[in-house]
Amino acid sequence: MIMRISAHCWVGLLLAFVLIGVPWSAPAQAAAPSQWTLADTSNTTWRLAVFERDGWRLRLTSLNPSVSPDHTRPLLVTDGLHQHWTLDNCSKELVPEGQEVLPRQSAQFDLAELKPVPEAFLPLQLTLPLEQGFAQILLGAEQVTRLHQISLEPVAR
Repeated sequence: MIMRISAHCWVGLLLAFVLIGVPWSAPAQAAAPSQWTLADTSNTTWRLAVFERDGWRLRLTSLNPSVSPDHTRPLLVTDGLHQHWTLDNCSKELVPEGQEVLPRQSAQFDLAELKPVPEAFLPLQLTLPLEQGFAQILLGAEQVTRLHQISLEPVAR
């Protein structure tokens, strides 16, 4: 008898939650920045950050003081199917307006050009122009999945 009443209570509570619309998941929050530490093909260590600021941005920061990105050229992104994207360099956003000296080890790029959306299951390679040469950074599953997700998200303005 107690089991039958208990089962009816659970069914009743479940029905009440459904009818009054109590959310089953936590409320949505503002997108937190995503950060990773990666190495390029020359074993230079980079900090990769993806965040929202007047649109989605990708920032690369060299953790080696002798390696500096070129602040004027775009970032080339390619996948395993030979699809490619060119992301505009927006490194000038790294400093207040009117200041001309950019951080030597960081560059920032606009992710708006990441259309069509890259496949979530294919690795992506970043080709970053440096002051001398290029750095090639391979993104793994976690980073590719995040880029895929944000490419589908609307930008908060």
